[in-house]
Amino acid sequence: MLVTFADAEGNKHSTKSEIKVSEDIVMYVPEASVFPFEIVAVASCNCPNGKFEGDVCFATACITVITKVVADTDLLVPAYGYCPTPDAVDFEEQVCNKFFELPLYPNGK
Repeated sequence: MLVTFADAEGNKHSTKSEIKVSEDIVMYVPEASVFPFEIVAVASCNCPNGKFEGDVCFATACITVITKVVADTDLLVPAYGYCPTPDAVDFEEQVCNKFFELPLYPNGK
């Protein structure tokens, strides 16, 4: 991934890095049907702060990985707005605030 950051003087820098997420998941996968499906994983990472010690940078990262079963199907959705969202649950630490402030749906611009 490409990491972009600003130093204490406000100068912007970027470098390449990687994060490995080694987790096992258990999912319900539907039986074979008329509609083929695929397994898709997407990830988002936000690092609100970090520090340099010599040539090494240490950062706190908020990583969200979503793994889902995707199939093209016919779905009836009301045309008068977005579906209602469930109530939000507060997290213990406030490290991921900027990630959760992002809009759930696109704004259509």
